[in-house]
Amino acid sequence: MLSSLLFSLFFASTVAWLPASQTVQDDYYIVVMVTGSIYNQTQGGLLKQGQKISSGDKLVFKGNARAIVMSATRGRFVIAPKTAGASEFNSTVFDALSPLKTNSKLSTRGFGEAEPILNFKDHFGDSAFTVIGDEYIFKINTSVYPLNTTNVPALSYKYDGKSVTKTISFKGNVASIKRSESFNIDNQVLSPETIRALDIRLLYISNVNDRATRKIDTLAKINLVFVAEAELKSQIETLMTIYQGENLSNSQLKEQLTAYVWDVYGHTDNHLLEDWLVANGFIQKEVK
Repeated sequence: MLSSLLFSLFFASTVAWLPASQTVQDDYYIVVMVTGSIYNQTQGGLLKQGQKISSGDKLVFKGNARAIVMSATRGRFVIAPKTAGASEFNSTVFDALSPLKTNSKLSTRGFGEAEPILNFKDHFGDSAFTVIGDEYIFKINTSVYPLNTTNVPALSYKYDGKSVTKTISFKGNVASIKRSESFNIDNQVLSPETIRALDIRLLYISNVNDRATRKIDTLAKINLVFVAEAELKSQIETLMTIYQGENLSNSQLKEQLTAYVWDVYGHTDNHLLEDWLVANGFIQKEVK
């Protein structure tokens, strides 16, 4: 009996001290987004959005492929190769996991309540700025930056060794950056990857039609990331299948979805993001 008791105590102690890596091998994750080619050897076939995978699944990464996955209990993670520059990388899901960096700053106001922008450097920040769809609409403080036929906002960048300047359309104090217009070169719209690599500057041009008195002010250097609406909508729909069983309040759900966009793509205008989430039926408009 004593020997049995000692064995039981030893076994319990051993389990208690198992490394964390051995206690989560049966964890499951839902794939929210996949970039590039990742082959799941355990299940057979390429990793795809909405797929349920286990921590122990064996993966083969091609190049810089990566995926965003979500655990109902552990949150959001990135799975990506641990060896940079390798053409192929083999790993289990667990060994390829890294926590998704959190950098969200949440807001509760809608676009109609957004203040006109005065400090463009603060608004666009010094990292990626996410635009949902083909167009970014924003308000300009016209008491400082009047908008009319002679004073206009513009974008400038270099492409193929040449300097490009494109004026931005506006109505009243509302300006609009359209990818199909601002990044159209010889009837070819630049891809988001190309746009991110450009040195893009937001300008304010005074006396635009008079070369002798024209003045150009750089308002901010910006790094735009255009995300296709259908692509983002599909990802949010996948997240919603996970959140359905968590009984989140409307404000909690908005916070989670906003954080996802910030963490995966970069910061954005939370006023417009909220309106987009409402328009697509993911959250309800909150009455202030």
